[in-house]
Amino acid sequence: MKVLVTGSDGFIGKNLCSSLSESGSWNIFRFTKVDDLSSLERQLLKVDAVIHLAGVNRSKNEENFIKGNSDLTKKICDILLKSERKIQITFSSSVKSGDNTIYGRTKSSAEQHLIKLSRTNGNPISIYRLPNVFGKWCKANYNSVVATFCHNKANNLPIKIDDPDKVLNLVHVDSVVGAFINSISHIKEGVEFPVVTPCYNISLGKLST
Repeated sequence: MKVLVTGSDGFIGKNLCSSLSESGSWNIFRFTKVDDLSSLERQLLKVDAVIHLAGVNRSKNEENFIKGNSDLTKKICDILLKSERKIQITFSSSVKSGDNTIYGRTKSSAEQHLIKLSRTNGNPISIYRLPNVFGKWCKANYNSVVATFCHNKANNLPIKIDDPDKVLNLVHVDSVVGAFINSISHIKEGVEFPVVTPCYNISLGKLST
């Protein structure tokens, strides 16, 4: 089986590709931010499934969110619609999808492109609205508050918390990877919004200790 992983060089992507390689059941195709869109099209015409992780969650330029989240997803959908390929797509969305931020709006837009593709072309779609993800290879001060707190503790740096009672929902990257692999191994029809378990709830104050 052939699977395309977009954003394969990111935090979740590295963990996912490592697990896929260890299983020995998947031939992995990779797409990263340094690759051009022509390579994306070539790979989409070869693979049996897509795990779409690529996206932008931090940028000072709003256009980067549009291009990296909504436009890239639309490009994938357009290629599959044109080629009439009904392959499975697993999408890494966010619990912030639909909120009134450029990140939330562009994640929601990406979801809508995928839902439209499923209705028009029949592609099975799994959309995971992920909470905070932690685990190996995450970056401090970038994509994980857990990594940030651990980094600061290890280096005797202060931890700044505005609201210690704020509760975080956390899932481990291994659970995310397992759910994603399961989604492309057991394909269902239509659009589904599965959740990753277990999910851990903890306050920022308690986490910082």
